[in-house]
Amino acid sequence: MSPVEVIADYLLKLRVAIQANLRKSLGEVVSREESKIQYSFAIPEFSEAVQSAMRSAIFRAGFISQEFDDRLAFIDEPQAIAKCCASSGTLSLRLHDALLVVDCGTGIVSLTPYFVSTEAPLDLLRLGASSSDSCGLVDLIY
Repeated sequence: MSPVEVIADYLLKLRVAIQANLRKSLGEVVSREESKIQYSFAIPEFSEAVQSAMRSAIFRAGFISQEFDDRLAFIDEPQAIAKCCASSGTLSLRLHDALLVVDCGTGIVSLTPYFVSTEAPLDLLRLGASSSDSCGLVDLIY
């Protein structure tokens, strides 16, 4: 199997589980309104190659009916982290604030600077390139 096929297989199982949970809590309205659902996927690299591969896997998994469906959006992981923290109340952001997202992964720690360009809806502008190094959790354990 190709990497895209492996990812698509995983995403298919994820989609089935998501739909089952949504039907359980919202009922059959989920099936009737499925074409209105917007999907945002966080991806580690924001390159065209990664986006293309992920788009293909997401399409194969049945999240979208056309490979270039407007209901699909990508967001880079550091921005997703910042937006999740802001929406949960963990982080309070105001217009023109600057923030540094520190993403401590298993093998890599990344630093990404952002600027709050819009408060509602929250829009973050990347201030520069991310900086990362091999110094994540693996290095702490071993």
